[in-house]
Amino acid sequence: MDQSLNMVKIAYDALDDKLAEDIKIIDIRSISVLADYFIIADGNNKNQVQAMVDNVQEELFKAGYEMKQMEGYREGNWILLDFGDIIIHIFDKENRLFYDLERIWKDGKEVAVPKVFGKDMIFYRLTDFSQLEAGYFGIPEPARGAVSYTHLRAHETE
Repeated sequence: MDQSLNMVKIAYDALDDKLAEDIKIIDIRSISVLADYFIIADGNNKNQVQAMVDNVQEELFKAGYEMKQMEGYREGNWILLDFGDIIIHIFDKENRLFYDLERIWKDGKEVAVPKVFGKDMIFYRLTDFSQLEAGYFGIPEPARGAVSYTHLRAHETE
């Protein structure tokens, strides 16, 4: 896994641990030199937003990644974390709707991290779901008696 994707996974997990909502990953490599990926998420209030930021910083630091710059922490309504290869935007709900970064960066490719297959697998969102079949993404064939991958995931956690 390349460095920027590893950073994305660590940041995603750190945000998820603090119950971030609507986490979006946008691949901007083909449209910008700013970074490889944007991660956009929101929280319910200033304390949660700041806790999400603190957790992302801590987890990426533990993995050896240094933050280049941070803006907006004190206000807590839009906090930007610049790690070079990835830029993380963490909003409160109102400011996320107002600034709508997903619309501004719509030429980037949204990257899905499907819970069904676990967070270890990152792939581009499919528009043709007929491609989603066993083995297509290195996913093993379903176990006997399993109805779907959703059911497989449920069995894994039991």
